[in-house]
Amino acid sequence: MAKKSKKKMLELEEQRLKNRRSLYMMISALAFPIGVVLDMIEWLLKHYLK
Repeated sequence: MAKKSKKKMLELEEQRLKNRRSLYMMISALAFPIGVVLDMIEWLLKHYLK
C-alpha cells in the first residue's frame, strides 16, 4: 500500500513539473514579442524626442 501511494505521489510531482514547464514556455513565448515591441517603442520615443 505504501509503495503504491509513493508511486502516485511521484507521478503527481512529475505532472506538476510538466505543467510548470509548459507555463514557463508560454510566459517566455509571450514575453519575447512584448519585449520586442517595448524596445521598438523605446527606440521610436528616443528617435522622435531628440
